[in-house]
Amino acid sequence: QMCIRDRAIYMLTLNLEKAAELTSGDQKLGQRLGRLVGLAKETLLEVRHYIFDLKPLLSGDIGLTSTIQSQIREFSTVSGLPVRLEVEGDEPKVPLAAGSSLYRIAQEALANAYRHAGASAIDVRLAFQPDSVSLEVRDNGRGFSADSASASGRGLRNIRQRASELGGHADVSSVPGQGTTVRVTVPLRK
Repeated sequence: QMCIRDRAIYMLTLNLEKAAELTSGDQKLGQRLGRLVGLAKETLLEVRHYIFDLKPLLSGDIGLTSTIQSQIREFSTVSGLPVRLEVEGDEPKVPLAAGSSLYRIAQEALANAYRHAGASAIDVRLAFQPDSVSLEVRDNGRGFSADSASASGRGLRNIRQRASELGGHADVSSVPGQGTTVRVTVPLRK
């Protein structure tokens, strides 16, 4: 049933994009359809995450790097944004709690770049150390100032909370007009 919904939302997105292209004479309608296209794409991303989500990571079939790569491919396909992944170090056995939280953090950071930043490109970096793993998601979007509402938004609070629950930390740096970088480091407990 989820696959049927996935296909239905995908077809809805394609039809909304086509309808938006055909509304050249009606600016208000074009803008409204453009907003609906964005909403449909966000919904498609969420549905696909429910479908594919963490099954391979939970089953131990693949590691964190492969899980993040799959997430990035899916995100790029739906959002149309190019995402580059860089991996440093050799991936150790990542505990399930750390792996699933880092997956969710990457998901939240990518969604924020798509929904709020107006980014045209995103870089993701995974760095493995013997006793920790770091995840960095950097976009080239509009950024925000430290005292803006974006600086304390729910998505960023979720990221900080997930990192803290694992004994790690999250840093968010942003400059208006220069993009945002989310950096998370969590320990790998044996």
